[in-house]
Amino acid sequence: HRLALGIVRDAARVGTDDVSVQLADRRGDLRVSVEVPVVLSRQGTDPVSARADAVRDAVVQGMRDLAARHVGAVDVRFAGVRRETERRVA
Repeated sequence: HRLALGIVRDAARVGTDDVSVQLADRRGDLRVSVEVPVVLSRQGTDPVSARADAVRDAVVQGMRDLAARHVGAVDVRFAGVRRETERRVA
C-alpha cells in the first residue's frame, strides 16, 4: 500500500496527504483505486485525461517493476484542486 501511495504521489505531483489509494485482488491481478486533486500550474496544463493516463501508467509500471505485481486495472478519480507552488532557491 505504501509503495502504491508513493508512486501515485510522485506521478500526480502532490503531497502524501492528498493521495488516497485502495488496493484489491481481482483474480490474481491487482486493482488500484486512486483519488488525487487536480494540480494547476502556471506553465499551462495538460488535459485531465492526460494526467489520469500518466498516473495510471506510473502505477502499472511502478508496481510491476518495484513489487513484481501485475496491475489489471487502475481507477483514477480527481477530487479537489491544488495550485502548484513555485520553489524558491536561496
